[in-house]
Amino acid sequence: MTIDGLRFFLEEAVVLRKEAHIKLRVVNVRDDQTATYTNSRFEFGLLNNEGMQTRSRTVRRVQGAVAVSGDGSLVPPSPGAEGWIVVEFARDSESGAFGIVINHAIAFNKPAEHIVSFRRF
Repeated sequence: MTIDGLRFFLEEAVVLRKEAHIKLRVVNVRDDQTATYTNSRFEFGLLNNEGMQTRSRTVRRVQGAVAVSGDGSLVPPSPGAEGWIVVEFARDSESGAFGIVINHAIAFNKPAEHIVSFRRF
């Protein structure tokens, strides 16, 4: 999904009963002439089957040119650069069905292909 010149790729999702960690690759597809952003703050959420959205608890930089500011907002990489982030969510559900929302738009509606689940033996 591309939002305001940033392309987001779902790398993986680790979904536990009480929390979820979503790893995203962020690529800036803008060029140097269009380096300004209309909305520099990106909001992340999980949308469950009932339509309820859970906002992210924290955003962490993993590697690359992307950064996270002191208030927890995403600092985009420079034009042509990329980076990886992990977005963490609190959960209170055993249901694995959800969609990933970025800035109030469904970015990934079938992340189950990338989910790693942990269960007791």
